[in-house]
Amino acid sequence: MYEPSKYINEICPSCHPQEYVKTLAEFIGEYEVVDVPDEVDASYIEYLYKCMKCGARLWVDEQWLKQNAVKNVVWQLPVIQSNLTDHDWIHPKVKYHAFINDNSICDKYSQMTDFFETGIEESELMKNKELACKKCLKNLGINYS
Repeated sequence: MYEPSKYINEICPSCHPQEYVKTLAEFIGEYEVVDVPDEVDASYIEYLYKCMKCGARLWVDEQWLKQNAVKNVVWQLPVIQSNLTDHDWIHPKVKYHAFINDNSICDKYSQMTDFFETGIEESELMKNKELACKKCLKNLGINYS
């Protein structure tokens, strides 16, 4: 069976009925096999996802999921470039942010996550949530406490 991604970029009609803004959705862990009525012994799998903003649920099939899946959520410290010295640096009080496609999901930072090695494993960060950006945790549906 195809293993679904944890997150997808989905256009959530409940959150954005007029705009086509993508909101992050999380795999709930439910799936079902759907039989194709016109073909004998033909079926496909649909996976249930939940919008991280409003909680709306959406069934998606494997083909759609492969095209819209978020490959990785990368937790990194944001790197700042100094205008005076032309050096990259990390503020001593900054928290880890969740980056998807080189943009933090709190919309505060943008950086090339493959270039910088300031990351931490998500499992390690979940043990020490005080090191993470509260807005990134909230947008991922993770309880801060």
